[in-house]
Amino acid sequence: MGIGDVFARAWDLWRRDVGWLILAGLVVGVIMVVVFAIVGGIFAALMAGAGSAIGADALDNSTGGLTGLGAGLGIMGVIVYLVAMFLIQVLGMTFYGGMFEMVIGAYRQQRNVQFGDLFSGFRKFGSYALYALVMFGVSLGLGLLNILPFIGAIIAFVVSIWISIIWLYVLPLIADQGLTFMGAAGKSNQMVKSAGWWWTFGMVILLGIAAIVVVVLIVIVAVGLGRASETAGIVVGVLLFLLFAVLFPPYSICYISVLYVASGGDVAVVPAGGGMGTLPPAPPAPPAYGTGNFGTPPAYSMPPGPPAGDDAWKAAADPLASAASPPPLTQPEAPPVADAGATAVTEATPAGEPEPPEPPAPPAPPGAGA
Repeated sequence: MGIGDVFARAWDLWRRDVGWLILAGLVVGVIMVVVFAIVGGIFAALMAGAGSAIGADALDNSTGGLTGLGAGLGIMGVIVYLVAMFLIQVLGMTFYGGMFEMVIGAYRQQRNVQFGDLFSGFRKFGSYALYALVMFGVSLGLGLLNILPFIGAIIAFVVSIWISIIWLYVLPLIADQGLTFMGAAGKSNQMVKSAGWWWTFGMVILLGIAAIVVVVLIVIVAVGLGRASETAGIVVGVLLFLLFAVLFPPYSICYISVLYVASGGDVAVVPAGGGMGTLPPAPPAPPAYGTGNFGTPPAYSMPPGPPAGDDAWKAAADPLASAASPPPLTQPEAPPVADAGATAVTEATPAGEPEPPEPPAPPAPPGAGA
């Protein structure tokens, strides 16, 4: 599958149900913003309480217990932050898994997307939670590598890119085939190897480059309008960025879904001309022989197949050369000529019986002088 085919087929999937996909993206975005705002408020309150306690203790040395209270509030704030980030990551994976189920399910069943599929990911919450937990642990481990100067950051960057590519299809596999995280991780790695790691990496990079190009164009438009009117430039730029934030995530879901199909995701292949192909109907079953008046089917013999290898070239050059040689024309042998009398005797005598004795010779006639 070429690069243009991937972008074109993703565009075809996106534009067919763009309204529902945008609505799904808005719903997910609003839910995530509300959850993040609640978590951020709790974290800010805990850290503000910790700062106030420590600050009051610094001003009045007689209240030394406030420092311990402030430290406890700070530690609690960090714990709440980590737990909340993990829950937000699980929630985001669950919703994005639902969006994958919307797109791939509609593709598989040759129908429009169903908005209810957005919340179907909660039926597989355990798999998404385990995936989020593993990624959370990987992020913490890679973050610890930053302790090493320079080399640690390079190792963390390379490992994170490698993991993100080999596990690119974990969410689609959980959403589409209902696999566990371990099963989805193993199959995603096999699919990436089958399609080619560098091919998959290149297609993901191209999607990122396309997003960067769109962002640069938005900035150019906003700056151009800002030269004439600063307010107009800011307003148009903000609106365009909001529009991009609404439209791009659903398209990226369609794009990854196309890569998932192209890499062997057990989904019907889209026709080369774009659009959603239709599966041909199954052929009718043959009548059962031996029932009714059908009787027993006659025996058929398969005709000989065409020549292969070097014989194919000879057959193409001389079609008569591959034809079966006719039997040689031979003159039939003439039957042996037998004596007429013997033949008559032979025909008259039945097979297997002895021949009759010869009759006695007739007596000699008397002499003329007797």
